[in-house]
Order: sequence, then C-alpha cells, then structure tokens
Amino acid sequence: MMLNPRIGQAVQVWYRRDMRWMPYHGRVGVVRVRSRGKPRNHGVVVAERMVSIPCGNLRPAPGKEAR
Repeated sequence: MMLNPRIGQAVQVWYRRDMRWMPYHGRVGVVRVRSRGKPRNHGVVVAERMVSIPCGNLRPAPGKEAR
C-alpha cells in the first residue's frame, strides 16, 4: 500500500481478493494527481485513461525500484 506516491511514479492497482473483478485490477499506471485531504484518492493514468484510485489500492509497480 502506498500512502504518498509521487507524481510520475509507476504504480500497480491492486484490490483485495473478493474485489479482483474490478476492471483495473493488476494494471500498471502512472500517478498524475495526488490527493492531500480526505478521501485520499489519487489520479492515475491507466490504459490511457485518468482514473481515481483510493490510496489503499495502490502499490509499487513490479520491477520498479522504490526511491
């Protein structure tokens, strides 16, 4: 789980086991908008679309090193 992703950082959208039917589960995207207040939803570009993803459903992209 990522609480404070940086703009431009590659992330993977990941839902809990019983929610894995969601359309963006497992996809890798790039953070374009950060949220600071509540709710903590971040704007992530996935498959050339900007989607709002709760921060608890983001994790570092596989193969990308954390800085």
